[in-house]
Amino acid sequence: MEMEWMRDSLHLTPAQVPRATVVSGNYQQQMDNAHGSTKKERAAMKRKDAAMKKILTSAQYKKYYRREKQIRALPKPNHTGQRQAY
Repeated sequence: MEMEWMRDSLHLTPAQVPRATVVSGNYQQQMDNAHGSTKKERAAMKRKDAAMKKILTSAQYKKYYRREKQIRALPKPNHTGQRQAY
């Protein structure tokens, strides 16, 4: 769902899509492995943001980061592990 949002809202170029997909996948795996550790989750978020900053244009990154801040401000996922939908 995140990649769909990125493609539609950030208007990713064909070259950006595979790179962003890898970053998003790695981030999701890191979050799954964090097991609720706030420190590990924050470190994964910082790594994802830094990687996305290298992929996106300045305007795309501003929009991406604004959305990430909104999502991160939402309550944590429920006990089923499902994250808030984009």
